[in-house]
Amino acid sequence: MKIIVLGGGIAGLATSAFLAKQGKHVVVIEKSNSFEDQGAGIQITPNAEKVIKQLGIYDQFKEISDQPSSINIREIDTTRTLYSVPLDQYCMSEFTGDYHHIHRQDLIKLLSVRSKELGVEIIENEKITKIEELDKEVIVSSESGNSYQADFLIAADGLNSIARKYLFPTYTPKFRNFSAWRSLIKIDKDIDKIFLEPNLFISKNLHFVTYPIRKMSYLNCVLISKDIDKKKESWTENATLSEVTALIEGANQTVKNIFLQSTNIKKWGLYDHFLPKWHSKRISLIGDAAHPMLPFMAQGGCSSLEDSFAMSYLVKNSKNRIPYGVELIQKHKRESWIVFTENKKQAKEFDKIINKKGFKSGIYNTDLKDDERQENLEAFKLGKLNVLVSCTALDEGFDMPEADGAMILSSSSSKRQRIQRMGRVLRITANKENALIVTVYSSKTEYEKLREESNRYKLEGVPIKWQQMSL
Repeated sequence: MKIIVLGGGIAGLATSAFLAKQGKHVVVIEKSNSFEDQGAGIQITPNAEKVIKQLGIYDQFKEISDQPSSINIREIDTTRTLYSVPLDQYCMSEFTGDYHHIHRQDLIKLLSVRSKELGVEIIENEKITKIEELDKEVIVSSESGNSYQADFLIAADGLNSIARKYLFPTYTPKFRNFSAWRSLIKIDKDIDKIFLEPNLFISKNLHFVTYPIRKMSYLNCVLISKDIDKKKESWTENATLSEVTALIEGANQTVKNIFLQSTNIKKWGLYDHFLPKWHSKRISLIGDAAHPMLPFMAQGGCSSLEDSFAMSYLVKNSKNRIPYGVELIQKHKRESWIVFTENKKQAKEFDKIINKKGFKSGIYNTDLKDDERQENLEAFKLGKLNVLVSCTALDEGFDMPEADGAMILSSSSSKRQRIQRMGRVLRITANKENALIVTVYSSKTEYEKLREESNRYKLEGVPIKWQQMSL
């Protein structure tokens, strides 16, 4: 299975890394240079921190992120502290995790490196201008004249997603009558000490968030105000200093001084997005392409990371291999089959289908009670069941030399696991002439490993047959 991920931001790179870990062939296409220092600070809460841990980059992430102890809620006209929220204590006690601030681009660099380590191909400076979804593939074409084909397209191409426009050409979001202004300011020795901690300055119809990033090197500033003048939904629209000073006219001079230091202010309008759905047959939208978050809960980057985890879970738990396994088990006659699926859910699904096809099948996994597992195992050994379905419970510690068919409907996490699964049916007995091992693969990585394996076995005279099965 080949997957194109459109967009090399947080959602796109995290998703590509997760899918590559599953052995999928993943290509990321990004319109810019992903290592350019773009964007500003983002907040990562414990829900997203857990995803970062699953990606295997938490140690590097923690090293470059800032972990604030609290955030001070202040009046904007006096800077008086109204309340201080103990972020570190609250997050750890309620959500068993830490609160982080990080520059968006620093996280993207980590994700990019991790994706490449896992075998993801990243194509940069390639702007996609056309998408075509066909019955059995998706084709995307670029401004430079290149075309790319894949089985599926995951669109993580942001606020102004071309994939969203392709799926919903007449869709328009709703302006919320709020706009935001953002700036990144170098922290120097003259900065007021109140800005060395995170702050939320509040006023009527306006609030101003500041927090240090890059180990106290820069101050991330976001001003959000009520606004009847509809603005473009874009992270890159330039704003003038006069626009901001007019909004914070009543603010304390300490707050005004922060923006007076700014040389680069961006503005964007805040919009509600309510799409009828986030996918078609071969295209899925994630991150800002699907559901751009309003900034009030600081969950934009977090939801992109959560999307990546959810997408990888759905792909891993898809039923794609099950129909092929059912077809092949009917085609190739064996006395008994041991079937390895990706997870318990798929084991249950395969068992249900194959029983309906006239086979006598049972499940062997930890969802069953000990006596139920043993009952199915004994029934299989006695020939009362001719199919035994499992995930990893039969990888080792199981002896059934008479079994002559193995159906592997999952990716193998290691060479050792692969050998163990094959070994379930390769033991010699007096009444067994041969054994058949059928592996259904769904990615380029799996194919390359199987091709290498088959070349070795051919040298030993083991017959190998390849069969292409359409999606």
